[in-house]
Amino acid sequence: DLESGSWVPLETLKGFKDSVSCVEITADQIVTSSLDGYLRIYDIRMGQMLVQNFNAPILGLYACFEDDFIFVSTNESKIYLYDKGKREIVTEFSGNHRT
Repeated sequence: DLESGSWVPLETLKGFKDSVSCVEITADQIVTSSLDGYLRIYDIRMGQMLVQNFNAPILGLYACFEDDFIFVSTNESKIYLYDKGKREIVTEFSGNHRT
């Protein structure tokens, strides 16, 4: 809390089984990805959490908050387009592998 100067956290987000790889924050949501393979969306106003398992470590995310879409990147060289409103993966993109 910067106003009071205290280093005591106001809230602690729990449930992660591995490192958090990315965090995006808006006025009413906190979106996190983790190496445990889970995308977590915390609705601050409603006090709820939405969880989606991607079955692979998530390296990063990009949230398009105006459109309710989230791009999720995993260590399997895949990018998923996730629809928060429908709570489902819309499509999957995968790249070419060169050795």
